[in-house]
Amino acid sequence: MKKHWYLFIIINLYPLVIFGQHDYFATDSMISVGVNLVERSDLDNSKSCELEKEGKVIVYSPYEVKEYGYNNGRVYISKQIETSDSTQRVFLERLVKGSITLYYYRGRGIKTFFL
Repeated sequence: MKKHWYLFIIINLYPLVIFGQHDYFATDSMISVGVNLVERSDLDNSKSCELEKEGKVIVYSPYEVKEYGYNNGRVYISKQIETSDSTQRVFLERLVKGSITLYYYRGRGIKTFFL
């Protein structure tokens, strides 16, 4: 009986281990793990997700990608936000995940946090 319990835990935790060790990005229909994401500044990361594939850089917008993360633990989530003059979809860096999640946004001329 104990062997079945350990097997159950290993199978269910396996996807969490994958995300913790490799760059990844997720769209509405798929998750790509083990990709080579280009790390950039906070300002650039809030605008787009860049993937290097076969020597070419592919740029995805927050409308195309729901979430992406680097192997160092930094995760960006696509969200709709309101600024002083418009509503736009951007990538917010998730700083803390829990019952209350803390996000950071760095845009042109703005640095702010969201709960």
